[in-house]
Amino acid sequence: MPGTKPKQCARHAIMLWHVIVLLIMGVTACGGSPYTTTSKPIPCQPESGNANLYRSTPHPWINLIYTYSGIAVPIEPNSIPAMIPVTGDHSQQAIAARHAALQLLIKETERWSNTATIKLDNSSEAHIVVTFIHPELVQAIYLNEILQNSHMVPDINEQMNEVMNRVSQRDELLFMVTVLTNHRDPLNITHHILDIPIGEMELTNAEDISVPPLHDDHNLDQPIDTGQKPVFGFLGYPIGIETNGGCIWVLDTTYNTNIVIVVDSILIDGAKGGPYAWTIRYQSLIDTGIPIGSPDFAIPSYDLSLLSPLAAPPSEINDPDFLRDFSRFIWRQVTFGN
Repeated sequence: MPGTKPKQCARHAIMLWHVIVLLIMGVTACGGSPYTTTSKPIPCQPESGNANLYRSTPHPWINLIYTYSGIAVPIEPNSIPAMIPVTGDHSQQAIAARHAALQLLIKETERWSNTATIKLDNSSEAHIVVTFIHPELVQAIYLNEILQNSHMVPDINEQMNEVMNRVSQRDELLFMVTVLTNHRDPLNITHHILDIPIGEMELTNAEDISVPPLHDDHNLDQPIDTGQKPVFGFLGYPIGIETNGGCIWVLDTTYNTNIVIVVDSILIDGAKGGPYAWTIRYQSLIDTGIPIGSPDFAIPSYDLSLLSPLAAPPSEINDPDFLRDFSRFIWRQVTFGN
C-alpha cells in the first residue's frame, strides 16, 4: 500500500533513536567518578612501603606488661626497668599488670576515635563514634584478653605477631562505627529515625581520592531507632586501589597526617542533615624520638570487675568513665567475647 514503507522506516528510525539514547546514557553513567556508591574500587597490593599496617611489630609495652604480670614465668630482675617497682607479690602484680593493660587500651581507644554529634531534639543527641582499629589498639585488646584469662604464652611477641598476621590477611583498614543516643530526660524519650548511608562513608586521602568501604556490617545500613539499643558494626576500606593502570596506597604515611571519613548527609526523620566528617590523627610530620614513657602499674582504686570487657557501650558521652567503659566495649566486640 502507498505510504506503508515510509511509516515502517519512521518506526525503525524512532526505535534506532531510542537505542542510541540508551547507549549514550549508559556511556555517560560509566564515565563519571570511578568510585561511586554503586561501584566499589578494585583493591590491590601496593608494591612499595608497608601499606598493610597490621604487619607490624608489637608495641614495646606489650612484653613489659605481660612479663610484669608473672603469669608465664617468674620475673627476672633485669626484665623490668629499674624505675618500675617489683613487689614480689604475684597476685598484686598480676592485678597491677591488668590495670596497666586497661590503661593502655583506654589510651589507644582515645587516640584512634572521633565522634560526630547530631542534635535530635531539645533533650536528645545521637553520637556516632568512628574508631580506627589500629594495630596498637588490636594489640592492647589482645593483651587485656590474655591477662584476664591468665593465659600462659611462652613468647608474647611471637604470639602477638601471629595475631597481627591473621588480622593482616584481610588486607583492609578496619574501622568500628558505634551509634549512641543520649537522652537527658529518660522519662520522656522521643523516638527518632537515623538513616546512615554506610556505603557513602568515604575515606578521603591527601590526594583527594575518596574511597567507599569494601565491606560493612549490614545492620549499620538499616534505619536506626534512637529510642532502642545502640547500634555498632565494622567497616573495611581497601589498603590499595587500582587507578590509571597502577596500584596506589590509600593512606601513604608520607603524605597523610590525618584519616578523614566524610558522609554528605544523614537522614534524620527523613530530612537530610550534614555533611559530617570524622578526623583521626594518623601520622606525625616528624618523629621526635622521645621515649613513650612506661605503663601505669598502680593498683586500681575501682572494683576489679571493671578489668573486663563490656557487652554494651556506655550512653553518656560526658561521663568521666565513658572512655574506660567504651574501651571495654571495643575489647568485647573485637574479641567477640573470646
